Amino acid sequence: FSSISDKIICQSDTSYIILHQGSLYRQTISEKEPELILPELKRVKSIFKIGETVFMLNEKNEYFQYDIIHHTLTLVKVLDDKGKTFNEAYSSLVPYWETGMKNPIFIEHGNAWEFSYENKNIKARLIFTGIPSDALIRSIQYSSKNNTLFLGTDSKGLIVLNLPKVES
Repeated sequence: FSSISDKIICQSDTSYIILHQGSLYRQTISEKEPELILPELKRVKSIFKIGETVFMLNEKNEYFQYDIIHHTLTLVKVLDDKGKTFNEAYSSLVPYWETGMKNPIFIEHGNAWEFSYENKNIKARLIFTGIPSDALIRSIQYSSKNNTLFLGTDSKGLIVLNLPKVES
């Protein structure tokens, strides 16, 4: 296991979930070794939180809500701002999410979407266009209060995008 290449999500003060090479493990302070969980879920591409709810994306580009108490999965739809199924052209998106982020951000074809969880569906809201395509993005942070997107890149340094506020 690696804290650099594996994704880790805290469940509580004493346990966490690890995404390691497409499989999920649960580690607690009372166990010496991580325990494989949900072995039937093959090839998990990503694990992230929206608020306090845990979600997973598998290799078939299906999104699941994960119940951390009962270790069950519920298939969820991804809808756009108008309530329609999110464009299949974006089904390969993998979220940028880090511990402490309220919502993950997805980047594809120069656009950035913020995902939220409403009415048992994931809602995709377009927040920025014109994201540089030649930047190797490593991390993202978004301030909805300031309408500012921070892109940490390996190739271009820190890129800050800001939408001006219009007041009437």
